[in-house]
Amino acid sequence: RIMLMHDEIMEEPEVIMKTYRSVWQSIPRIRHEMENSRLIFITGDGSSFHASLYLEHILMDNSLNARAFPATEYDHYFKNSDKNDLAIIFSQSGENVDVLNAARAWKEKGKRLISIVNNEGSSLEEISDISVFLRAGKEMAIPATKTYVSMLIFSYSLHLSLNGIEGDERISLISQRVKEIIKNERILEEISERINERIFILASGLDYVTALEGSLKLMETAGVISMPFYMGEVFHGPIEIIDENSTVFVIENDRIKGSIEKLLKYTKPLIIGDGIKSDILIQCKFKEAGPILNVVPFQLISYFLALRRGRDPDRPPRLKKVVTHG
Repeated sequence: RIMLMHDEIMEEPEVIMKTYRSVWQSIPRIRHEMENSRLIFITGDGSSFHASLYLEHILMDNSLNARAFPATEYDHYFKNSDKNDLAIIFSQSGENVDVLNAARAWKEKGKRLISIVNNEGSSLEEISDISVFLRAGKEMAIPATKTYVSMLIFSYSLHLSLNGIEGDERISLISQRVKEIIKNERILEEISERINERIFILASGLDYVTALEGSLKLMETAGVISMPFYMGEVFHGPIEIIDENSTVFVIENDRIKGSIEKLLKYTKPLIIGDGIKSDILIQCKFKEAGPILNVVPFQLISYFLALRRGRDPDRPPRLKKVVTHG
């Protein structure tokens, strides 16, 4: 049967356009707050933390000082904050106990807080000075898929604004590329049928965000062990446990082509990229858009692998959509 998670992945091309239209009008005000800050703290939990890391990359690439961390660790990071600092919190529901604790602790210091949430009416919105609404639509499955992509679209829209790039055509192209990926879901289903239960996802630079999110999806949805590593770091220890019985995904970019050749001595990786040797073909001309596109195959592979292993991808047994206790 078709499940909620699958339906929500199928919605992503439309969600990309809806989120862009929803957030674009807020971008000038958000930019103003950021450009008048000494340091920008960015936080969230789970997939929202990975979205925070993506925004950190975007801001640092544009000479804005930013630091991303999980909301559960807020007390350590907020300890030495300054009155001119800004906090940005990502949350799908706006009700997660960890992000609410972080938000309240920040506001007790009398500092500016921006929340990036899916819809209006949350507890996090009440605490925030500014709230940006993603409007991805209600997400019923526990694993975040379309809401995660919508968080990345917010940050990518900010990237476009910071670099003076006209957004409509670029976002429309990204939406079309996602549509092409999900249209070829049968290829991803076939890949899921030959995955071993020891999985590695290797990446470099901005794509490491997808290594983290892809591993999270595989673990929470399919119940398998998946380990994310920077490509260069894998040769400083983890290579010892990679062999022909491992499933190794590599998110390809120009920085790691030589490392892929080195890896071939030990295993044949599944390559995600736009080259002729790519096992999962993703055509992306824009580096910063990579994580929006290359996360979609991992969402679908996780879904199909969960079904193959007899798990309900919509309802991992130990997880809740909103964590309301510490």
